[in-house]
Amino acid sequence: MTARFIATAEQIRRYRATVAALLVVLSVAFWPSLLLPLARQYVEFNFHHPGATPFIPNYPPYVVAAILFWMSPMLLLALGLVLRQLIGQYRLDRGAVTHRSQGGNAWRALADETGIGRRLIVVNDPMPFAFCAGFFFPAVYVSDGLLALLRPAEIEAVLRHEASHMRRRDPLRLFLIELLRSTFAPFPIIETLSERVRLGIELAADRAALAIVPMPDLASALVKVVRATSRTHPLTVAGLTPNEARIDALLGKPIEMPYRRRDLVVTSLVVITLFGVLAHLSSLQLCPICPTI
Repeated sequence: MTARFIATAEQIRRYRATVAALLVVLSVAFWPSLLLPLARQYVEFNFHHPGATPFIPNYPPYVVAAILFWMSPMLLLALGLVLRQLIGQYRLDRGAVTHRSQGGNAWRALADETGIGRRLIVVNDPMPFAFCAGFFFPAVYVSDGLLALLRPAEIEAVLRHEASHMRRRDPLRLFLIELLRSTFAPFPIIETLSERVRLGIELAADRAALAIVPMPDLASALVKVVRATSRTHPLTVAGLTPNEARIDALLGKPIEMPYRRRDLVVTSLVVITLFGVLAHLSSLQLCPICPTI
C-alpha cells in the first residue's frame, strides 16, 4: 500500500504541470472571450502599424492572442529562474569570501595541474561537497569537510572531474537544460530528455577524470560523499551527484534510461490538444462585423 501511494504521489507530481496546462488550454477553447482584449490589441496594432511586427495581419487574432497568453507565464517563469540563479551565485560568492579556508593552499599545485588554478575555492565547512558553479567564469568550490574525508588520490579524482565541468562551462549548460525543463514542464518527455542530457554531462566529466586517475578512486569518492551528505544547492551547479546510472558506468555496466511510455502518450495528448484548440481558434471571428481572418 505504501509503495502504491508513493508511486501515485510521484505520478501526480510529474504530471501536475501537464494537468494545469490542459485546463488552461481547454478553458481558452470553451471561453475564447478570455482572449478578446489581446486579440483586439493585436488587430489594432497591426492596423495602425502595418508591417511593424513579424505577425502579418493575415494571422488569426485569436491564435496570436492564445500564443501570447500561454507564453506569458513561461516567460515569467524563465525570468524567475534566471533571477534565482543570479541571486544564488551572488550569495555563493559572498559566502565563499566570508568563509574561505586557508587549507586550499596545500592543494594549489594539484589545482594548477588540473587546470583549475586560482579558481579553486576551499570553503570552511564541515559538510563534504564539491561542485563547479558560475555562468561565464566558473569556479570549483570544495569544502574542508571533503578534504578531510577523502584520501589524496580521491581528492585528485574529484578535482579532475570538476575541472572538466569548468573547462566545458557545464554550469551554464545545465542551467539552460533546467530552464528548458521548467519552461516546458507540461510536456513530460522534456524531463526525460533533460535527465539524459544531464547524465551525459556528468559521464563526460567522469570520463575526463578516468583518463588520468583510476576508477576505484573516483568511485570511492562518490560513495563517501553520498553517504556523508544530503545537501542540495539553491542554484544549478555541476558537482558530485552520484546516481545508479553513474555508478553502473563506472563499473562498466550498460546504462539503461528507457523512455516512459506514459510520458510519450501524455506529451502526444498535450500536443494534439494544443493544435486542436489552435485550429478551433483560427476559425473564430473577432467580432460580428469583422471578416474571418
